[in-house]
Amino acid sequence: MVLPTLHALAQKTCGSEQYQAQVRQQFPQFMIRNGIQLPSSISEQVDFFSGDPYQTIVIPVVVHVLYNASVNEITDAKIQSQISILNRDFNLTDLSSLNIPNVFMRVAGKANIRFELAKVDPNGRATTGITRKKSARMLWGNDDKIKDPSYGGVAPWDADSYLNIWLGNLVPGLLGYASAPGSPANKDGVVIKTSVFGEAG
Repeated sequence: MVLPTLHALAQKTCGSEQYQAQVRQQFPQFMIRNGIQLPSSISEQVDFFSGDPYQTIVIPVVVHVLYNASVNEITDAKIQSQISILNRDFNLTDLSSLNIPNVFMRVAGKANIRFELAKVDPNGRATTGITRKKSARMLWGNDDKIKDPSYGGVAPWDADSYLNIWLGNLVPGLLGYASAPGSPANKDGVVIKTSVFGEAG
């Protein structure tokens, strides 16, 4: 699953463009000509929902929190607040939607997408949709090591079934980055600096 840059990233540096260029260079087989090759499961979902514009698509989210000092660097409540922000932004219920210029209002609309923290993990067990891992690593870059257990990161859950979001202390100047459609499954998701995730601070 793919997610556009999150609401909280608009003010500083988003590393998605540079990151996606690196992925295209490393994995050219995942990109096609001028377009993007979508995984078959996403293509099937698009076809399935294209017939009913009012059908709500529910996207299970797993948030992988990587911390070095305190397990409570970000609370469950703050994580839930970011999920709420996503739902407001994707469905035009955020107060900021009142500031959409008139010229764009006629094309603005609800995406009919609802994000929810996952309730079941890949093994069928109950989950909060939040994982936490202490890592000896102090800083993370946009090299995907945060997604790799051999570097102290956390492997993604099945990208066909979950939106993976990784939170960690990113290098100065980097607020986060996201994969593009068609990226390798083990790289699919969004990486966000913990301090800019969620409301209040």
